[in-house]
Amino acid sequence: MSDTLAALEHMTAAGTIVDLPYQWQSSDDWKDSVMRPKTQSDPSTSAHSDNRVERYGTPQYQNDEDQRMADPACPTCVFLEAME
Repeated sequence: MSDTLAALEHMTAAGTIVDLPYQWQSSDDWKDSVMRPKTQSDPSTSAHSDNRVERYGTPQYQNDEDQRMADPACPTCVFLEAME
């Protein structure tokens, strides 16, 4: 944390990037299987399942109360429109 704060103190230009010498793991091998669905037709694909829920163009709510509480005119919410 102190290295991050020190780097911020010395940044003078917007968009400056400072690489700190820290990593979560010694290799990035974990990225090879993230969000890669299994496919029967292509044996070269990763053998990991993708269990994310399907995405829709309309809002989805966990329960009915969440839907009732949602304010479509929320001034601080960002609702993305499909790009044409």
